[in-house]
Order: sequence, then C-alpha cells, then structure tokens
Amino acid sequence: MVFKRQVAKLIGIVATSVAVVYLQKKVTTAPHSFTQLSVYKIIDMKMENSLQVSLILHIIGLSTVFGVTLVRYILSRKFWVQYKKDKEKGLTILQASSKLPLIAGIGLVLLILSGFMMMAITAGVFGHQLWFRIKMIVVILIIAVSVFLSKGLENRLRKWVTEDMIEGSSTHPIGNLIGRINTVQLFLSSLFILIFILSVFKFN
Repeated sequence: MVFKRQVAKLIGIVATSVAVVYLQKKVTTAPHSFTQLSVYKIIDMKMENSLQVSLILHIIGLSTVFGVTLVRYILSRKFWVQYKKDKEKGLTILQASSKLPLIAGIGLVLLILSGFMMMAITAGVFGHQLWFRIKMIVVILIIAVSVFLSKGLENRLRKWVTEDMIEGSSTHPIGNLIGRINTVQLFLSSLFILIFILSVFKFN
C-alpha cells in the first residue's frame, strides 16, 4: 500500500509538471499583456520548483538503488562466510536481505518517473545530447541485468540453500553461485558510478 501511494504521488507530480509546460506554451504564444506576464512569471517559478523537486527525487532514487546494490553485495559475501561456519546464521542473513529488491524497485520507479518529469519540464532539451543518450542506455542495461540475471541467480541461491538445509549436506556449488552474484552486483555498481559521472560532466 505504501508503494502504491508513493507511485500515485509521483504520477500526480508528473501530471502537474506536464500541465505547467502546456500552460507555459499557451502563455508564450499569446500577446503579452501585463496580466499574462504575471501569469508567465508564476508559471516559470512553478516550473523551476518542479524541476528542483524532480531533480531531488531523481538523486534519491539513484542513490537508493545504488545503495541497495552495495548492501546486497556486502550481505552476499557475509552470508557465504557465515553459512560455511553456521548454516542457521547464514540463512538469517539471506532472509534479512530478501526485502532489499523491493526497496531497490521503489528507488528504480522513483528514478524513472522523476526522469520523465524533468524531461517534461525541460521539453526534452537533454534528449539530443550524447551523455543523456548514453545514460538512458545504461539505465535500460541496469533494468535488464537486474530483472533477467540478478533476480534469477538470487532465486536459485534461495532454492539451493533451502534444499541444502533440508538434506543437511551441500549438493550444489553454492560458492560458485555466490561468486557470480557478487560479480553481477559489482557490475551494476560500476554502471551506477557511470551514471553519476555522466550526470555531473554532461559531455556532448
């Protein structure tokens, strides 16, 4: 329910931003009377505020997903160290990390929606710049790796650990699987760092 309310609020902000852009175009295409100039200033101020809010949400979303990725990497390594010593403690760590994908999903939705908001407010001014196109490709790559690779590996890990706990002996190469998961998390972290670099330098 909390996730749905957050998404609903973000959709409301996006709709407001689009409406502000539409009103600005209406004002700029009409003759500039004193009243219209006043309206234009109000709309301009609202657009600036909306852009700042969108940027803050964008940074929060990006930082959330990046932070969760690092935490998952750390917990994955800690899980394997503990699991080899005490399977019960290792399982506790694995269960504790099971809710992290939900937090990462919320951050990713926040990242995408705030990005659309900024595009709407700025009328797609960044759309033709090289750094922005590269950023979009990187974001799509992050989504693809997270959904089709990382999620599958982690589901397999939980299945193998469950079977291992039931049978009482290791019948699967869990160590090798942990290594693959850690490699994927490091790869995703490098992509997030690349996004930060592109957002800061904005080269063409």
